[in-house]
Amino acid sequence: MGENGKIRVLIAEDDPIQRKLLHDALEMERDIVCCGQARDGVEALEALRREEPDVLLMDVVMPNMDGVDLLYELREQSLPKRPRIIALSAFGQEHIAQTVLSQGADWFLLKPYRLDLLFHRIRTLVEQDRHDCGTLPARPVSRAVMKLGIPTNAFGYSYLEQALTILISHEGTCLMGKDVYGAIAVSNRTTAQCVEKALRKVIRQAFGADSEALHHILQLGGVEQAKHLSNGRFLTLMAQSLRQERQ
Repeated sequence: MGENGKIRVLIAEDDPIQRKLLHDALEMERDIVCCGQARDGVEALEALRREEPDVLLMDVVMPNMDGVDLLYELREQSLPKRPRIIALSAFGQEHIAQTVLSQGADWFLLKPYRLDLLFHRIRTLVEQDRHDCGTLPARPVSRAVMKLGIPTNAFGYSYLEQALTILISHEGTCLMGKDVYGAIAVSNRTTAQCVEKALRKVIRQAFGADSEALHHILQLGGVEQAKHLSNGRFLTLMAQSLRQERQ
């Protein structure tokens, strides 16, 4: 965090128009500031050492050193401060998302994306660091949701990740309306009804994608032939699957 308490974000993006748009959008946020810009992975590596940002927004496809190679360099080198990393890409293939997450990115977002979704994730990642919440299963949850074949810019995608994180982290009885929908609504400044509707829609998209990950979840619950599940049933089964992977 900067001296004024603002979240410091470094942009690594080769497209000058996209870089400026993102810079201007960040500068309009009351608690976020752009601390630097880079045109490729080489410049980004230098800026990371110099600026020590809280968050790196990194395009996956860049000249000279792309996002995947930059992640590899960050794993091999010792930096004064390791930022949270959000990878951005116009290519939505599952293998790209899985590669960047396995190489150390904290989140993957498909272009075009909603700025409010990006800003929310920036704040969430920094908040986890601030309260020493590194044990939260952010990366495994992101990987699990991506395997469902839902576009990361789909409305409700972030709610699905948040719901699963709550279910996995919650101790004792978890009420779907109060503990899940309600908590997500407060965090995103919306209503529990809107959260429930968005989750219902994104779960339908998961069934439409008909991925292997979905079949694994359905098999776990003994409902292999189901064409759709309620929000609560689907989220519970997916959280159960994630817990098994962590054991």
